[in-house]
Amino acid sequence: GNNTNITFTGKVDNANNRIEQDISVNYSDTVKLPFKFKRYGDIYGVQADSISETYLAIENNNLQEFVQKFGIEKHISRQNIFYQYTII
Repeated sequence: GNNTNITFTGKVDNANNRIEQDISVNYSDTVKLPFKFKRYGDIYGVQADSISETYLAIENNNLQEFVQKFGIEKHISRQNIFYQYTII
């Protein structure tokens, strides 16, 4: 069977609008993809040591325009918003 799971630990500071999480996608006992997620206000960032020491971040400002430039269509279903990626 598939034993893939996701674990995470972290902290939330609602007063300062900050979130920090250590997340790991565990494919098996020996194969894992750990990464870090941070949110400071409207800025969201991810970092994985296996890829880079720096964070890749995006500001939640004009995201509708941003995703349209990449050919990503916004879908709304039962009050949930998700993005469908179109690979060109």
